[in-house]
Amino acid sequence: MQLQVGQINGGGLCVDAHIKGATAAGDTAVRLSRLAAWRHSTVFTEAERVALRLTEEGTRLGDHGVSDETWAEVRKHYDDDQVGAPACLVSLINAPPA
Repeated sequence: MQLQVGQINGGGLCVDAHIKGATAAGDTAVRLSRLAAWRHSTVFTEAERVALRLTEEGTRLGDHGVSDETWAEVRKHYDDDQVGAPACLVSLINAPPA
């Protein structure tokens, strides 16, 4: 999610840092290289794709907000405790530095 926000916001330093972090955490080069085209890639699970959609819509709140359809899909894959984490993470990643 952090890498996707960096890509959407055009943050070169963030993208670089998050690629290194994801690689260190065990994510593969194939998945990282396909993140920008996640809608057309088969390397992400359905739950990951929903989280990526939430990330995209949450990052672009000013465009249209998070759709009811996306929230419904999020609720299919994440319980009450889990749904707060990605929503908070998107908010925190997009927050301007203090």
